[in-house]
Amino acid sequence: MSALMRHLLLIGCFVTRLSYSQTACEVCGAGKTIENPNNQFIVEGQPQTTCFVLNFAGAGGLIPAESCPFLPPVVEQQCGCIPTGAPIEPPAPVGPVAPASPVAPVSPLAPVAPPILV
Repeated sequence: MSALMRHLLLIGCFVTRLSYSQTACEVCGAGKTIENPNNQFIVEGQPQTTCFVLNFAGAGGLIPAESCPFLPPVVEQQCGCIPTGAPIEPPAPVGPVAPASPVAPVSPLAPVAPPILV
């Protein structure tokens, strides 16, 4: 069984009935998405999973509609939430790089003295 399948089974803590909800649950709330998908999502007394798997389960309708309204504050705290489509912050610019010090040219082949035969 793949790791993703194991994690999806762990999401069963949110699935309290055998039939799936046909409505997606935006676990961060309307118009927001997970900021840190690799963070662990932990609810006391329940198996832990990643924020990615939780978001996947919500998008797939695996979280009951009655549980969905309670998730955004908890998800915000553990996973972080950003507006959907928000640009990712670029890394800080790196300062100028000093030029390398000049190196004396090296001959590709050094002269070899002929062997001395005795």
